[in-house]
Amino acid sequence: MRIHAHFLGAVLAASAAHATDVNVIGLFPGKAVITVNRGAPRTISVGEKTSEGVVLISSDSKGAVLEIDGKRQTIEMGQHFASATEASGRQSVRLAADEQGHFIVDGAVNGGYVRFMVDTGATMVSMSAADAQRLGIDRNAERQHRTAHGLAAPSA
Repeated sequence: MRIHAHFLGAVLAASAAHATDVNVIGLFPGKAVITVNRGAPRTISVGEKTSEGVVLISSDSKGAVLEIDGKRQTIEMGQHFASATEASGRQSVRLAADEQGHFIVDGAVNGGYVRFMVDTGATMVSMSAADAQRLGIDRNAERQHRTAHGLAAPSA
């Protein structure tokens, strides 16, 4: 499967236009631990509204239903959600490397959540067969790609 680099560029461009950035980092019955706009973690209860306008509608051990910018979103533990602004003047995005030196960005493909590792020198994007199937991407033909570590074939 091959997705061209401009697809990743579109994902990154879209991520630069986000207004409300929410991560779910803890779940309890009736409560969730979240970060908003990369701020400090905070625990909110069902019905509580943050100063940024995020409201916890419900939560359980599997995920939280949050109202973000007036729309309900279901976010699982460890997932990230960012809403688009109406107008954004930013033309770039800055990513911090993780503890292994990789640049990770959350995005969406066909309406499904995906976590990408950004390689600014890459000419294509690869993903697992499981992610491709989950996202409704047709893998028609098996392909091999040359990587820095040799040939890589799609996984079954």
